[in-house]
Amino acid sequence: MLKAEPNDWVEVGRVSRPHGIRGELRVKLHNPDSEILLRIDKVRLHNDQGSRLVDVRGARRAADGIVLMALEGIGSRSEAEAHRGMAILVPRDVLPKAQDNEFYVHDILGAKVVDSRGHELGKVVDYISYPSTDVLVVQGDKRFEIPLIDDFVRSIDSVGRIVTVEGVDDFEA
Repeated sequence: MLKAEPNDWVEVGRVSRPHGIRGELRVKLHNPDSEILLRIDKVRLHNDQGSRLVDVRGARRAADGIVLMALEGIGSRSEAEAHRGMAILVPRDVLPKAQDNEFYVHDILGAKVVDSRGHELGKVVDYISYPSTDVLVVQGDKRFEIPLIDDFVRSIDSVGRIVTVEGVDDFEA
């Protein structure tokens, strides 16, 4: 699950697996177009046991949405394997400012979701990028996966933390 961490660190991807024998990490980005990991010198590795700040020795794009990273202190395949599934976080202030009609997913996690009549359906608990579309996962009395398209998501107020949706009854997960 995506989440913003204390001290304004933001998850931008996850370690999917090791790459090669020298400890590189294969990182799947939440935003496949992001280049943030290619130009940053420190990241935070995070999992349920905690997090730690690590220097970036190198990073390069491997495929669409995939970055290969070499991090200080990870020098072998077995050391890299120990980081499988860990979140990669960057400081919020290094992210580009969202343009009009854009938002960062981490800014709406936990946001209230209401229908066009103002009835609360739940809160945004996750974001999933399927090959066909991106969806917001909403948990309330029911669980919904709502496609992020104008027909269903009428407005997103990331400052007020309210997402207004319409016609989502058929998207119960």
